[in-house]
Amino acid sequence: MIDLAPQNRAFYWSVLLFRQLFRKGVTRVVISPGSRSTPLTLAAATHPGLSTQVILDERSAGFTALGIGKAAGTPAVLISTSGTAVANYYPAVIEARLSGVPLILATADRPPNLRNTGANQAIDQLKIFGDYPLFFHEAGEPAFGKTDLARLEMLADQAVDISVLQKGPVHLNFPFRKPL
Repeated sequence: MIDLAPQNRAFYWSVLLFRQLFRKGVTRVVISPGSRSTPLTLAAATHPGLSTQVILDERSAGFTALGIGKAAGTPAVLISTSGTAVANYYPAVIEARLSGVPLILATADRPPNLRNTGANQAIDQLKIFGDYPLFFHEAGEPAFGKTDLARLEMLADQAVDISVLQKGPVHLNFPFRKPL
């Protein structure tokens, strides 16, 4: 078990994710920044091998990432904060599926204890894109046991392999508790 201060858990979890995505060939990340996605954004921005692009408008960010995947044949990772921001990626997800373009969505989410409690902008992000993603996975809250770390590495591997080999979008949902 890795002992981390609470404010560092989500960041370190995200660093491990992006290290493995990079090992699998991902080099581009498109970020629509927001508070809840801070750990994902910082992890991508601090990785020396990743090229990041910040686009505030989520719909534009989605189509930018789609264009990267179409041109490169490898998925760009699309980072979004939680809530209604995620829904703005829907048109790009549909297009990625119908056009066979690799794309990975890494969406931040509220932890389960804040879901269905009337929290501001909280929406159900589980399977928000229906059956359009080739693969959906709720990553769970950051945990650092051996099996948890192996699961995170396997998740990154699955995301890239499915997106590239089956040609389409993959959605990974990451619930983070505060402090972010």
